[in-house]
Amino acid sequence: MAEDMIVTDPSATEPVSETTGSSTDQATVTAAGWTDGLEEPVQAFVSAKLGERAGIQVPAPDADEAAWNGFYRAAGQPESPAGYEFSMPEGLPEDFAYSSEMADLMRGWAHDAGLNARQAQKLHDAYVGHIGQWTRSYKSDQERRRTAAESELKAEWGGAYKRNAELAGRAIDAFGGAPLKDALKAMGLKGDPRLMRAFARAGELIAEDGMIGDGGDKVAGKLGARAEIERLSADTDFLNRLTDRDKPGHADAVRRWSDLHARAFDGE
Repeated sequence: MAEDMIVTDPSATEPVSETTGSSTDQATVTAAGWTDGLEEPVQAFVSAKLGERAGIQVPAPDADEAAWNGFYRAAGQPESPAGYEFSMPEGLPEDFAYSSEMADLMRGWAHDAGLNARQAQKLHDAYVGHIGQWTRSYKSDQERRRTAAESELKAEWGGAYKRNAELAGRAIDAFGGAPLKDALKAMGLKGDPRLMRAFARAGELIAEDGMIGDGGDKVAGKLGARAEIERLSADTDFLNRLTDRDKPGHADAVRRWSDLHARAFDGE
């Protein structure tokens, strides 16, 4: 039996048992793995016997799927992916966007791999922790780039920085509004010096074209009116009011549409 195995010293005439050998020899045997010095068939036999004692036997590498599934189940694999109940690892960013869809995918992958609950949780924590660290690094880089861009424009524009920044904001509002702002932010281009210069110039042209309207309904002259027509053309709610006489606000929508076209194409 495995527990009766002894270690033989080739230079000695008598076998030295594990309990009577020197402490140095015992430490060496333990560190190396006590079956490492055995022949391969003997190692396989001992491993199998130990597996039998634990109630789990590792299938042969060429065993069929049924044998491996039985081994996975005995080692703690839940009956279905839903059996994995993931908890969130510590140290994630406060606004970390956890994906339940990705968690479900990981449950399926873990189950296909035959992992038990502890193994699946470790895999989950490693992946989520990696994404959390990436998110933290990305935001830090974005903030660094924003600060650098702002410093560059302040150095270039000097006392005109505030005015030019406002002109750029007006141009973004006129030609794209919130969707454009969201797109620039998603692409990491919000505040990019190259775009800010271009939008500041566009805002200057709009200002030169003159402002029409009043209050919160200000729209630039021809350029602004055309930009507003384009924006409203993608506004489902406005189009519904414009085309449906029974919709509340239909008359206002018609007047606004007509006024914008008159201003946008005046004299053409």
